Amino acid sequence: MPLLADRFADQQLVRRNKALAENHLNGIPIRVHRGQAHVPDMPEGFRYRYDGLYHFARYWQERGKDRFTIWRFRLQKASVAEYAAEVVDTRPSESIKAVLPGGNTAPSRRLSKITRVVRCSSVGDWLKQLHDFTCQICGTRLETPAGPYAETCHIQPLGRPHNGPGVAENVLCLGSNCHVLFDELSLWINDDRSFGGRVGSLRADSRHNISSDALQYHRRMCGQ
Repeated sequence: MPLLADRFADQQLVRRNKALAENHLNGIPIRVHRGQAHVPDMPEGFRYRYDGLYHFARYWQERGKDRFTIWRFRLQKASVAEYAAEVVDTRPSESIKAVLPGGNTAPSRRLSKITRVVRCSSVGDWLKQLHDFTCQICGTRLETPAGPYAETCHIQPLGRPHNGPGVAENVLCLGSNCHVLFDELSLWINDDRSFGGRVGSLRADSRHNISSDALQYHRRMCGQ
């Protein structure tokens, strides 16, 4: 008879987990219903309550209670107005390619309110200047008519449940493509500054100390 541990394995990003991750990438919300255990004031005779539309703010990997890797998804509530006018095409991609969407010749406007973590822009501005607006991962410097462009990326995310600090040790100067790859867990940075998921190593500056704890946290999110 096999041991109980043999019946379990690390979760893979397939089937339902993959569908949730795709919702995050494509900005597609889901409808959330809460059961009696999560609604203490549930009216008598009801078992579930519709709680509105939510979107996936982020997904990552971590070790579960039994030490196997699991996928976590953070839901963030969206206003109904945010998606009221959106039409999501769920046809297979092959059929979508054959049809040109009509679009909207006169986009409407609507008021929406969001709550977000306040980021320290002075830290980001300092890092961009320090690295001369050059991506620390691929070494690309983007030039626009208005000047060079780069983005700041937090290694340990600021929002819940990660609660990373908004300090320079937790921030990288990246180009748009590398920012997406880093946030979406396609690459990570080892303690020796070499990359996981691609060849190369992080471009560094002695004035920019990078937190090893933050790098380790991001690697855990990547399942490393």
